[in-house]
Amino acid sequence: MNGTFQESHADADRHVSRQDWQSVYQSDPDAMPSQCPEWADALTCTGRWRVATRMFVTPESRRIVLPLARVGFPGVAGEMSMARHWGYGGLLAEGGVTADDVAFVVRHLTMSGLAYFRIRPNPLQAPLWRDVAPAMRRVERTSQLIDLRGGVDAMKARFGSSAWTGIKRAVKAGVRIETASSGKLLPEFFSLAHKERRHWATRQHEPQWLAQMRYRMVDGESKWQRVASHLGERFRVTIAWHGEKPAAAGIVKLVPHTGVLAATAARSPDASPKKLMSDIPAK
Repeated sequence: MNGTFQESHADADRHVSRQDWQSVYQSDPDAMPSQCPEWADALTCTGRWRVATRMFVTPESRRIVLPLARVGFPGVAGEMSMARHWGYGGLLAEGGVTADDVAFVVRHLTMSGLAYFRIRPNPLQAPLWRDVAPAMRRVERTSQLIDLRGGVDAMKARFGSSAWTGIKRAVKAGVRIETASSGKLLPEFFSLAHKERRHWATRQHEPQWLAQMRYRMVDGESKWQRVASHLGERFRVTIAWHGEKPAAAGIVKLVPHTGVLAATAARSPDASPKKLMSDIPAK
């Protein structure tokens, strides 16, 4: 690892400069929605979590930011990037994260005296963390990525035959798409999510009350209403309507300067392509 780093970070009661955080976020080509200051606002506004984001500055005055949320009490506090069930964390850096950036931050955290810290980095940066942080306990996760490079036409060109078959069936069935920013369509999204949860609870022989309670704790509507209110136009909900009923829905969080987005989806168990086709009157 080359160079010497100087650390500048907030204590338990103070934030890192929001201006610095926002500036580094906007200059990182791989920035995720869950790494922006507004996302942390949505997490911490209930009072359980506190922002503990840290910034590091290289000798060349290049800034590195580690978004962190703290929970607990002095002496027994833990820090996470990001909080569990709140998306990806990890590093932001001017011009993009390097292996040297990761190595230094890991070394610092291991000497920080924290009772606990957890990092869920951007999946595109997984090789950097795997190579330079061998001593950390690692838990492998699977992330689903869609390549959006090249715009809409390029993405369509990558569709397989099954995707086009599904699109044609949806068009024949009269499916229409509605998108709204902020939280306008969140009630429709969660009506589908609760229905889907009941369906899977029944299939897995899980008590309905337990399934719904777990879902509310992890991805409840109040959480997403807070995120929507803080992200504004960068938070969008899309509903696929079949007649007057929602058939599928998605929450999309945007990073305008990179084109990166993150999505959460729900679907009605009754909205399979076969079911939609069966509802089309025979000609």
